[in-house]
Amino acid sequence: MQAEKPTIIDGSILTSKRKVILIGFIVLLLLTGFFVRGKIYVVYLSIKASAATNGGNLKQAEKLYKKIISLEPNVAEHHWELGTVYISMNNEIELSRQIVKLKKMGRSDLVTTLRKISRAPVSF
Repeated sequence: MQAEKPTIIDGSILTSKRKVILIGFIVLLLLTGFFVRGKIYVVYLSIKASAATNGGNLKQAEKLYKKIISLEPNVAEHHWELGTVYISMNNEIELSRQIVKLKKMGRSDLVTTLRKISRAPVSF
């Protein structure tokens, strides 16, 4: 059985096994960076969408929540937030679509809350 032939990288000697581990670690770091960057972008969009909703710019909020959902379609809370925008817009058809999506996700708790909010009287 022959010993592994060492490889010289930047003056240090690495065996083939160590090279594979190092490359795997670098790939993992890169993938983690992309994941974190995507999450930060979603948080940024969420803050903008919330500010648009609170500022009464419901069309902008709708657009932002749709963008967020395109990035994370399986996060029920995003659909709930979009549903609250549709309540404010009195858009029962789109609200119903979000309710159906939440039901499919098994989030009857959010469905119940949306329904309660949509039936609540508006007070100033």
